[in-house]
Amino acid sequence: MRAGWVDGAWTTVTRTSATVVDTATELSISPRVQYGIYAALFLIGLGMRLVRLGDQAVHHDESLHGYFGYQIAIGNEYEHSPLTHGMFLFELIAAMFFLFGDSEFTLRLGMVLFGSALILVPLLLRKQLGDVGAILTSVMLTFSPALFYFSRFARNDILMALFIALLVVAMWRYIEEQRHRWLYIAAAVLGFSMATKETAYIFVVIFAAYFAWATRYELRDILLGHMKLNEISPQGHILVLLVGLTAPFYVAGIALFQDLFGLTLAAVEGTPNVATGAPDGSTAIAVAAVLTLLVFGVGIAIGAWWNWRRFWVALAIFWAIYAVIMTNFGSHYPGVITGVWQSLGYWLAQQDVRRGDQPWYYYFIMGSVYEFLPMLSAVGIALYYAIRTGWRSIGLIAISVISFAISTTLLYTQYYQKPDPPSELLILPFLALAFVTLIVIPLTLNTSRFMRFLLFWAFGTFLALSVAGEKMPWLLAQLTVPFIFVAGHGLGILTNHVDWHYVWQRKGWIVFALAPLALVAIYRLIFFEFYDNFDISNSRDLSQFFELWALIAFCGVGLLLLIQSGLSQGFRTVLSVIAVALVAVMFAFTLRASFNAVYKHGDVPREMLVYTQTTPDLHETAKEIDLARDLAWNKSEFSLAIDTRDGFAWPWSWYLRDYEGVGYIDLEGEGATVGDDRTIAVINARNHDKVKESLPERFDEGRHMIHRWWFPEVYKEKTPGDVWNGLTNRELLRPIADFWFHRKLSTDIGYIDSYVYYRDDTPSAPLR
Repeated sequence: MRAGWVDGAWTTVTRTSATVVDTATELSISPRVQYGIYAALFLIGLGMRLVRLGDQAVHHDESLHGYFGYQIAIGNEYEHSPLTHGMFLFELIAAMFFLFGDSEFTLRLGMVLFGSALILVPLLLRKQLGDVGAILTSVMLTFSPALFYFSRFARNDILMALFIALLVVAMWRYIEEQRHRWLYIAAAVLGFSMATKETAYIFVVIFAAYFAWATRYELRDILLGHMKLNEISPQGHILVLLVGLTAPFYVAGIALFQDLFGLTLAAVEGTPNVATGAPDGSTAIAVAAVLTLLVFGVGIAIGAWWNWRRFWVALAIFWAIYAVIMTNFGSHYPGVITGVWQSLGYWLAQQDVRRGDQPWYYYFIMGSVYEFLPMLSAVGIALYYAIRTGWRSIGLIAISVISFAISTTLLYTQYYQKPDPPSELLILPFLALAFVTLIVIPLTLNTSRFMRFLLFWAFGTFLALSVAGEKMPWLLAQLTVPFIFVAGHGLGILTNHVDWHYVWQRKGWIVFALAPLALVAIYRLIFFEFYDNFDISNSRDLSQFFELWALIAFCGVGLLLLIQSGLSQGFRTVLSVIAVALVAVMFAFTLRASFNAVYKHGDVPREMLVYTQTTPDLHETAKEIDLARDLAWNKSEFSLAIDTRDGFAWPWSWYLRDYEGVGYIDLEGEGATVGDDRTIAVINARNHDKVKESLPERFDEGRHMIHRWWFPEVYKEKTPGDVWNGLTNRELLRPIADFWFHRKLSTDIGYIDSYVYYRDDTPSAPLR
């Protein structure tokens, strides 16, 4: 019991624990069985992620991360650069190299360990997710295509996926248990997150926004003087922690208005003698420093006002972790300064650059190809609760959909159709209304506050990453996690609501079997081939008639069986069984998508997850060069020339990291040639004709090699009309279906190539 101001009136309040699940009869699973399931999932996930880990060609970004991690491992310096995000990734890679040696396998080993650890996170939220919901969440985390693929990829997105999931655990365990240790764990996870990647800024804002809404009446009473800050609820404690610890990192956001002040607080790329995102000039530096220190002080004051003992411990934990990582264990102290200001400043300066140049609907496409199970489940769960809530939520959904349709139609009209396009002032209000209502919808739903939080996290992340200028496939790993938690929690509730023993007795398994068969029948009907000039005497036409008749008859009989089952078991039960059956079908396709993306097309851009990928050609050529050097009599004279045009220094800098005689030369330059002392030369195809004439005679005829290749992005610049035509026109729908089911491409893969030349006396070592 405690006294305080609630909704403007002084009252006695009984502190209650968080609502953890909707009303349902929880399936009984013994703790021993649960731990066995989690152990099995972890071992399966770990094994899947380790198999053939070093076989895939090293991606351009992986080569950067591996090279600089290698420099740290051998004792050289590497300083923080916002371009490559926080320092933790490089230190993790360096630790793997130090412990196990440097190779393509150990380059990715840290990500495997973090991705496998992510599988166990739902175990810490069993009370919130429910036993069944937690297990289902763990299953989806194990086999998710995006998480599986990027758990084997040397980027920091899988690290962030684990950190953000652990932050959710710490926050909600504290709300439930109110033990100080969960606050300190949250502070530690925040420290690692901020030192890993700037997407942490997005998640902190989303979480802070949710807890600000959840404690809105308490915040109002504090501002009115009716309540003290130290009387705020546990959700308010989380809000104070998030704001108090991270506020200084957002000060660089003032650079959005730097033109009003006549200062360059975050320099754009290409500013002479100034790093991108950094202040330009002594005045700008002074303003940035004063504002950062001022906000830092305000954050500390708020935390101390709330509970100085808890906050100071959390503050010490957060900054100790962040400072150690960002300074590379004290070897480069300015890393803290560049991390606090330049990290956000850099990405604000890069917002208009839009690297990747992906459309606003990019994650709709990526989700539909890979993460359809959690995303469709989450949308279905949100719609279910909206209908259960009533017209308030349904009305917001209608407003969001209509506003979104109007804004996107006007947007494409502006850029592609009319010579006199509508003003942006007409478009922006509709777009803003669509986003705001979509964010607000989860907060209005009649469900547990944990489910509201999960939905807010999922939809907020989707909108934030869709608005961000840089959209890349690896961000799908961070986007997928909240949707998986929503889906796992919701499917757990659905599973618990169904009396499966009763369903089995009433032959409900027939409904379960009908659902996937109905999908097959509908697919066949959509793409059914109708022959012209039908003739029943023709065996082909007769066969077509019977096939069409059988498909229609099956659908009709299936519909009758569903109606009969609904009348005998209840339509709500039948719909629940159908939903579970559809989830099972989607899970089967998820498995197929995962294994194809990782094992079949791991470095072949038939997959949208594979983005501007180094080719197997280069990977195998690197092995060939290694073997040629090993066979050379005089290794000190073994040297290479690498043409650096089009960024071709990467990934060669990784593959040749321990070679001494490597010359990186831009052969596009006037007079640039390959010296006679070089053993091997790799020449960009764009320079090939020019350089070949001047190659020393001692070189062989050369061999063509594709350097990197990329997925053909034919989905860009599509109008709403194009999307509608693609979904309603069978001829246009066919290539979409072919890609979704079989990864058949209607356009050739894009590529850029090169040529490799060996000197005549190079030991021959072909591996292919």
